[in-house]
Amino acid sequence: MDKRAFLFGLNCYIASIAALWTACCFELPNPWWAVLTVVLTSQPAVEGAIWAKAFFRVAGTLLGLAVALLIIPNLVDAPELMILALALWVGACVFFAVQDRSPANYALLLAGYGAVQVGLPVIDNPVNIFPTAVYRTEEILIGVVFAALAHGLLLPRSVYSAVRARTQTALEDIRQGLTAALSGRAFAGLAGVAQAAIDLHLLAAALGFETPRGRPRVATTSALAASFATLVPHIAGLSVRRLAPSLLTLPPAVETVFGDVAAWVRDPDAKTLVALDERLAALSPASRPDMRVGDVFLAGYLERLRMVLATLNDACALARALDGDGLAQAPLEATAEALALHRDPVVAAWSALNAVLAICTCGALALSVQWPPATIGIGIAAVLTSLFAVFDDPTPLMRRMLVWTLVSIPIGLAYVFAILPAVDGFVPLAIVLLPAIFIPAVFMAIPRHALRALATLLVTTTIIGLQPAYRGDLETFSNLALSSALGTSVALMVTQTFRVISATTQARRIHRAARRDLREMAGERPGPTFVFATKMLDRLLLESARLPGHDSALLRELRVGVNLAELAPLSGYLDEAGKGALASVRVHVRARPDHVHRDDGPPALAELVRSILRVDDDDVRRRAVTSWSGLHAALVER
Repeated sequence: MDKRAFLFGLNCYIASIAALWTACCFELPNPWWAVLTVVLTSQPAVEGAIWAKAFFRVAGTLLGLAVALLIIPNLVDAPELMILALALWVGACVFFAVQDRSPANYALLLAGYGAVQVGLPVIDNPVNIFPTAVYRTEEILIGVVFAALAHGLLLPRSVYSAVRARTQTALEDIRQGLTAALSGRAFAGLAGVAQAAIDLHLLAAALGFETPRGRPRVATTSALAASFATLVPHIAGLSVRRLAPSLLTLPPAVETVFGDVAAWVRDPDAKTLVALDERLAALSPASRPDMRVGDVFLAGYLERLRMVLATLNDACALARALDGDGLAQAPLEATAEALALHRDPVVAAWSALNAVLAICTCGALALSVQWPPATIGIGIAAVLTSLFAVFDDPTPLMRRMLVWTLVSIPIGLAYVFAILPAVDGFVPLAIVLLPAIFIPAVFMAIPRHALRALATLLVTTTIIGLQPAYRGDLETFSNLALSSALGTSVALMVTQTFRVISATTQARRIHRAARRDLREMAGERPGPTFVFATKMLDRLLLESARLPGHDSALLRELRVGVNLAELAPLSGYLDEAGKGALASVRVHVRARPDHVHRDDGPPALAELVRSILRVDDDDVRRRAVTSWSGLHAALVER
């Protein structure tokens, strides 16, 4: 058995029993809600994520309680409107949560379906809304606290360790990618660097909840994410030009220096970099109006290489600071920009509508047959359409949940009518619950079994319905079991009808969003370069996950946009012919069809570089040559 899975299962069991005991001590009416909360909060994660999730779960629970207390008493005489209002609230929470991949999205999701779980059980007895809602909130908070304590204190795996591991892996990929670019070899590992940048950006939010190591290193982690995101398009550009003899011809002296650069990349040192940078600058051809195109390419390549080496040196300094082996890097941390990720409001609205329809459908069934236990099913439909809203096609997951919901019913039946009647006292109860909680929890930590185990544990806990005193009632058990299956079935059917998006369709949507942003960058007033670059990196990963092998096209578009954005602030130094040429290049990029990613480039490229070489300011001319050569390579590469 996997050690990590065993420890996770043990922590879940300890937290569940502690939460159950505490809820019983406080004589709360439904202690099983505390156990259910432990299960939902204890998704396999690292320590900081557990604390972050606990914090946001508490926040979401309290917000859900407030909304339930606002809606239900005011609509007590109109149950149809009450269900509609709660459904719309869940939909609004799903809409915003789907567009936010930080730990904060959990608060939004819980505030949505938490209001349903807190409020609907008293729909047939609204007089008790306040005490019942408070009891439910207390049960949930007890589960949150014990889940956080168990997973956060008992043999945790820290976010800090995960950040360090991702950083070292990304640095190694960068070294390999840059070494391959210098030697003219292809390298396919840059997507891993892009993924590391996104991961570090998201982990930084959870790292702040991990003390004492985590909180002081949040800024360092965010700065590392920014450095990695900056390096990806530029290393890709260096690699493409090195592999294309028509774009770059290296003199022997440059080849020699490249060997020293490769040695530095394998063992970076700030002092050595100064001398290396001076050698590269000395080898760069001087820019002048009669400069040959080959020299322009070489000058642009060497200048971009110097920028990449400087950024890599900064990343290494940040990595040492992260390990505590170097000085604090406050200037680098202060200037680092936050990553911007892809958002799709249309899909988010679609997911929100799906949640609203599922809840309303379940509510309509409950009201039409006057079956109060169906409120459990409404809550389950709300949970499933909320938690699975991020998937293109949630139906396979829901179908699996339904199957294991049905499988779990006999387990619950055995407990309620065969095992629990023989139990007398809390210690024997804890012992007999060991297999029902520990075994599924172990399998929750194994990815290929996680969903089955989660369904088994959730449904078993729900239909056993542990109370302070044993109540073996066949009617109650049957209602809980049927309602659980009903909620899952309705969520599945509604989602199958309204909210299935194929991987190809979603990939096309992502690509169209990327092209829209590229056209904006090719406009007269491009947006922030770093925002564009990080959104494109995120889209590159999202698209390649759905359509493997399509990442090179988006990476090329990313390089086009970045180089155009670099040229934008320099356009004021160009003469009228140069400004007209730059405008023609922008028009060319905006006019390209979405399916065209490469061509011979517009004729205006040649006039643009001639104008750049006529610029008087040496620094501006050098920067413009660097950006022009990168843009040329991105537009015409084969």
